[in-house]
Amino acid sequence: MECNGESVILNKKSVITFALEIWRISNSSSKIKNMDEFISARYSLRKLNQILEEEKIEFIDLSGEKYDAGMAVDVVYTEGVEGENSNFVIEEMMEPIILLKEKVIHRGKVVIAAKQ
Repeated sequence: MECNGESVILNKKSVITFALEIWRISNSSSKIKNMDEFISARYSLRKLNQILEEEKIEFIDLSGEKYDAGMAVDVVYTEGVEGENSNFVIEEMMEPIILLKEKVIHRGKVVIAAKQ
């Protein structure tokens, strides 16, 4: 990490890890049962997402979309594939695609399934 004046320069891996963890917490926050915990977590998530937005960091979640080999994703698992079937859908995003100022800095990780 480097600091010059008002700016702090972080390494790419740290930014990706920070963004991924915020995404994971956001996706699991609906499982919080205690209302006090939920209100506190929701406030913190809103502030963290605001920072990401200010820094032009975005998530792309392609869940439910038709899979295309040209997407910025890596397939980590394929469900229910029998024979040659090029008609796949993204069943689940294990990690989102992360953009920094509209450029991909992290490829998503997906589970695909044969489209019925």
